[in-house]
Amino acid sequence: MRFKLKIKARKSWNEEERAMVRHAISYGIARLGLWACPIGLEVILKNFNDEEHYGDSIDLDDKFVVRISKRDNWLKTIFHELEHVRQYAEDELELESGMAMWRGERFENPEYATSPWEVMANVVEEELYEEFIATTIDFFS
Repeated sequence: MRFKLKIKARKSWNEEERAMVRHAISYGIARLGLWACPIGLEVILKNFNDEEHYGDSIDLDDKFVVRISKRDNWLKTIFHELEHVRQYAEDELELESGMAMWRGERFENPEYATSPWEVMANVVEEELYEEFIATTIDFFS
């Protein structure tokens, strides 16, 4: 999987953070087995006006788009959203307004926090974050 990084909030994301983002995306793609996916990924670094919005991911059929807001846990958010990209790429998850398909099961107006794809993304986020920090701590020191 090839990815393109766009920075919409240049004053918020310094050069070291941008380098960390690139490294984290590459790490997540490799760990999630997305390297062979023919669909491209666009990651947008920005600041959402919404205080509770950390990031999101969208399957546009011809590419995946991940938007990450500059919040305290942005590194974890990258891994969380990359797990959703994996779910889209492997046809586990399809999201539409008010409806989701998860592994062939339809969910009407799913509850965000208890949705199985969100529960899974939360677990993967923590695992990848811990691994990433353990393996890259010297890289950015």
